[in-house]
Amino acid sequence: YIQPVVQGTSCHCEFTLYHDPADGAASELTRRFEAAAVDRLETEGAFFSRPYPGWADVAYRRSPDTVAMQKKVKDIFDPNRILNPGKLCFAAGEKRGN
Repeated sequence: YIQPVVQGTSCHCEFTLYHDPADGAASELTRRFEAAAVDRLETEGAFFSRPYPGWADVAYRRSPDTVAMQKKVKDIFDPNRILNPGKLCFAAGEKRGN
């Protein structure tokens, strides 16, 4: 799926890699392909708007301002850190304001 955005200055891309998760070889091939694709996309300056496991570290490393903003929002809506602990850019056990 490819959709031009921001008056054609960029595009949103999604890929679905179908494979049998019970097939270890196919799963490993898919993981290796994903890792190589993420590395290449990062090199080319891609922005990862949905930081799923597997490429979250890349997304957050490239966007420290996004991480800071998400932590501020987390402080507002989840000051006790009970929602989705350890998810997104929030380390498990991370205290408010860190």
